[in-house]
Amino acid sequence: MIVINTRITPPKELSNIISRKAVNGLLRANINKKLILITAPAGYGKTSAVIEYVYNGIGPFAWLHINKDIVT
Repeated sequence: MIVINTRITPPKELSNIISRKAVNGLLRANINKKLILITAPAGYGKTSAVIEYVYNGIGPFAWLHINKDIVT
């Protein structure tokens, strides 16, 4: 199995992202979970919310970007 580096490396933190306070509140409330799945239509700010959360020092994390077109 080949794993492309961009699938397991989180995007770099951006200084101009819009804060997603509600999503980050839900992430903080569920920090003790083993897995958090975020799903929404394109453009809803999923990546921005997670990047903001991750780069605010939550501790260890793993990043996996799954493209629905390649999952069978």
